[in-house]
Amino acid sequence: MMGSTIKAANTGIVSGHHADEWPPKRHLLVLARHGKSEGNRDNIFTGWRDLPLTECGRDEARRAAEHLRTLGIAFDGAFATELTRASTSYRRSQG
Repeated sequence: MMGSTIKAANTGIVSGHHADEWPPKRHLLVLARHGKSEGNRDNIFTGWRDLPLTECGRDEARRAAEHLRTLGIAFDGAFATELTRASTSYRRSQG
């Protein structure tokens, strides 16, 4: 037996993964904050106010996309608020 790998008899399951998926698929959770918004720039608390990104914030999101591509990270899905600064950051981070 290799390490802590356990195979259940006749199930085709290895440590919670199907045996034909060896090695098991790794999952990665990426947490990211939106780029610089007009509220950040003006040093005001925005809360749920829907303020857009600044040019700097749009550039930050673009650079985040480049960095993620450099690391070979691709997304199966994503969650973001409906606020413009978050959704714009997400869209730009996808390249």
